[in-house]
Amino acid sequence: MQINFKFPMFVCLIQKYVNVDTTSISGLERAKSFDLANSGSVDVIFSSYIKETSAIFSDEHKGRGFVFLRDPIERAISMFYYLADQPGNEDISEMTVEEYAQSTRIENNWMVRYLADQMEGEINKAALDRAKEVLKRKFVVGLTNEYKESIYRLNKYHKWLLEDEALQEKQDNCVSQLTEFGIGVNNGNKEVPEKGDQSWALITWQNQYDIKLYEYGLELFKEQTKEYGSKESKKQLKRKEKRGGKDK
Repeated sequence: MQINFKFPMFVCLIQKYVNVDTTSISGLERAKSFDLANSGSVDVIFSSYIKETSAIFSDEHKGRGFVFLRDPIERAISMFYYLADQPGNEDISEMTVEEYAQSTRIENNWMVRYLADQMEGEINKAALDRAKEVLKRKFVVGLTNEYKESIYRLNKYHKWLLEDEALQEKQDNCVSQLTEFGIGVNNGNKEVPEKGDQSWALITWQNQYDIKLYEYGLELFKEQTKEYGSKESKKQLKRKEKRGGKDK
């Protein structure tokens, strides 16, 4: 398999990559000039620029996104601790979670803004609806708290399930380790606000549209189980449907 980026999630899956930087606008322009998608040289493109990346593809070689969604409240708190540990962010490192939630440094509905292509100004339900449409039409949905299942769906969609049993076992073991230990996880004991706290309420207010998008993403994850899910996830869905959609 050839691929055009190094990324921890795929360490188990890849050995080759193409030397094109798709994490920058200039790199994407270079990739387009190389006719990267039509070249047959890569299976995956990793980039944070959805709109610019789409220009690489064509009607003959279309792209499909894959996303791991995380609870927006958990994501915002994790981002606070990540930023506080970075050099040059002394202002954040001296803040409490509540002070961060009241500051201009906290993210504001980042995922909706990103998918709706509206990074500035006030957003509303129309932006949320655009983000939902993009998520539904363009992405296979994964969840950070369903990591192993999500990796399975990624492999199934792209037909990356290996025929060689030894290699498949090695890949499965690698995914299990990533599931257990995670990637880019904040170390140490961190203060996490409880639901109902002032800091929790402030973060919720800042990410109210992202929360709605996340809830929609959970529904898409469930819908896509029938097409991409593992046997166990399909069994769980059937059992849940028999109980009227209720968990145990």
